[in-house]
Amino acid sequence: MLYGKGDFIKTLITAFNFGWDADNNAATSGTIIGIIKGYRWMMQQDWQIVDRYHNTTRDNMPMNETISSFADRIIDLSEKVIIENGGQRKTISGRIVYNINLEKPENIAPLPNLDGEIARMKRNLKSTIENIIKNEDPYPKLASAAYSARCS
Repeated sequence: MLYGKGDFIKTLITAFNFGWDADNNAATSGTIIGIIKGYRWMMQQDWQIVDRYHNTTRDNMPMNETISSFADRIIDLSEKVIIENGGQRKTISGRIVYNINLEKPENIAPLPNLDGEIARMKRNLKSTIENIIKNEDPYPKLASAAYSARCS
C-alpha cells in the first residue's frame, strides 16, 4: 500500500509482484484501498466485478453466496461488536454512522521472550535449512532456505 501510494492498481501490482504470499497481501491491500475509494468508485471503473463468492476450500463456510450478502453480514456483526463495547449507531443527515469507543492499545496475550524465540527458531529451522541446501536443487527450495536462514 505504501509503494502503491493509494492507487488501487499500483498497490495490487506491487503486492502481486513482491509478496511471498501475494494472493493474501494483494487481497488485503486491495480490500483496504477498495474501502477507502468506496463502492461507487469501484463501480465507475468499468471493471467486470461479479457479485459472487464461490468457496472451494473452506469448511463450514457457504459454498456460494454474493459478495454483497457477505459484506452485509460483516456490517451486522461489526455493529453488534461496536454496540456491545459501548459504541453507538446514529443517523446523521440520512446516513448511518457509528461512534466507536477509543481504547488504549494493549497486548491481550503476553509477548514471547525475544531471545527465547530467536533460539527456538534457530533450533527448529537449522536442520530444515541444512537439508534443503545439501539435498535440493530446485531454485524455489533454495530461495526458501535462504529466506528461512535470513529470518533466523
